[in-house]
Amino acid sequence: MQALSRLEAALSRLEAAVEVRAEAGGSVEALRDDRVRLERDRAELASKLDAAEARARRLREANAEVAARLVKVMERVRRMDTGGNVVEEDGI
Repeated sequence: MQALSRLEAALSRLEAAVEVRAEAGGSVEALRDDRVRLERDRAELASKLDAAEARARRLREANAEVAARLVKVMERVRRMDTGGNVVEEDGI
């Protein structure tokens, strides 16, 4: 009878160990899935950030060009006499 009790106890411990191992294996797989998802999200966000930075750079360049043109036009308007003639021609 003692042998049977010890066998039942050993089987219970084995079943518990198998259950813990199965849960841990599921946790590892879940972590792997999360890692893959996070890597994919990171790549997508990096791509969007690159695109946004490129757009911001283009907007800054366009802004600088427009500002330079406005300065030239304002200077030309200041040089006009009351008759609408340009006093100095600068090629605009």
